[in-house]
Amino acid sequence: MNNKALLEKLEKHIIQAVSDSMEMVFIDAEPMGEYLDYSESIDWMNMDALYAEILIFYPFSGELRLIMPRTLVITMAENVYAMEEEPSEQILNDLIAETLNVIAGRLLAELLPPTERFKFGLPELGEESFLQTDTFSLAVDFDAEGVPLWLVACGEGFLETL
Repeated sequence: MNNKALLEKLEKHIIQAVSDSMEMVFIDAEPMGEYLDYSESIDWMNMDALYAEILIFYPFSGELRLIMPRTLVITMAENVYAMEEEPSEQILNDLIAETLNVIAGRLLAELLPPTERFKFGLPELGEESFLQTDTFSLAVDFDAEGVPLWLVACGEGFLETL
């Protein structure tokens, strides 16, 4: 399979995992654009966003990164917890971390054979500095009810599963 076909297949799995996971928090997320070569020049740096990452340890080394505007995470919290007041930072942090955890589980379950086990770490919250990478990466951008969000898959192992 050529590189473009592998990217399309990986993107399809990412779209499915993110869309299914966001439905759990009552958010409709649709892919927005073409393939993005992961780059720090993308304009998420200039927004008030929350960043989470999760390391994949087995059956390959990799990393998933989720970037969401704070307003979207607040909407998710309101949807999930039916809150009348603004959610605390702890709730927002927990929610983006758990959302990434669910996305990671769904994505690996789609990429790997049903009998294959996988292991990943606990989600970590980060700042802009964690966005740097020197390995393969694919960023997929989504429109989540008018608000952007990004999932970035880093590591050659993602392509090797296809």
